[in-house]
Amino acid sequence: MNPLRTVFVVVCLGALLYQPISAEEIEFQFTVYQTDLNIGIALEDRLIDGGSTAIETAEKLPDFIRQGRMTEETSLSFTSEAGKRHQESSDQGIIMLPSREAAAGLDIDVDPIISNGMINMNIYASYVAREKDDPVERTVTTQTVGVSGIPMLLCRWQRNEKVWLLIGTAKFKGGDAAEEDLRNTLYVETAFFSSVSSAKANRDCLESVRFPCRNGQRGRAEAIAWIDDENISERDQPGLRTLVNPLLSENASIQLGVESSYIIESGGTTRLDSGERARRLEIREVSESLDLKEGQPAAAKVTLAALDDIETKEDDHIAVFKVSRMALGDPKE
Repeated sequence: MNPLRTVFVVVCLGALLYQPISAEEIEFQFTVYQTDLNIGIALEDRLIDGGSTAIETAEKLPDFIRQGRMTEETSLSFTSEAGKRHQESSDQGIIMLPSREAAAGLDIDVDPIISNGMINMNIYASYVAREKDDPVERTVTTQTVGVSGIPMLLCRWQRNEKVWLLIGTAKFKGGDAAEEDLRNTLYVETAFFSSVSSAKANRDCLESVRFPCRNGQRGRAEAIAWIDDENISERDQPGLRTLVNPLLSENASIQLGVESSYIIESGGTTRLDSGERARRLEIREVSESLDLKEGQPAAAKVTLAALDDIETKEDDHIAVFKVSRMALGDPKE
């Protein structure tokens, strides 16, 4: 079993125990799109605005596809019952990863509850595809809320000049949405830059991810470019991993606990203590508790290690974190 799916089983459980449960049916639609950096960033901000802005943005996506400005990678539609966990896959076959097999395409595991006119859901999503013949796995495990019929940005993964967007829509019968639930839902962004100057100018971002989290609840997102090397453990596979825990304070500041890593192949091979050879990796990590203001980025220094190193050292790369509120937006007339 994917360890992230195990995390999903327990994540945010306490936050749901007190919620009233409805037997109502929910129609879900999930889609992964791929586009270039500038278009992706513009689209995600409009989706986060919610309301009619998010609806109109989603309605324009077919035009973007016809114009060749983005592609629809995969989609998944199903009906689920509120109060019951549901798992669904786009059934595009199996891709073998070095340590396990994974469902190709989109795999969704959702535990939804309808309350206060909104959907409150724990969600695990995995998108697995081959890129240049190597498998890449993008996942998100989090808790979020939504309004019936309003498209939601569930995750944005970025690598260099490419962006992948996971957009979800839930349709159900509900009354007026409770804005308090939205105020307690935050979008957290983790980004890695090669230098402080690049981070300050917000340019040449190496890799980033942005996804919603509930106040006081942990969320996790990953984008792993798997390589077949038996000497590289699952946790050391190249890619971006981030675990965040945002907490709103009474003065509207945000305390953000983060554990993030950015791992790349640095070329060639190295000899391990065992005498075996493995691909050379650069492993950059950050573990911090940051005090942030909404919408204002905060930087954290990272440590650098190699696959065969025991000692770590500070590095020129920098990790940047930003938190923004989910918006309700104006309802579509």
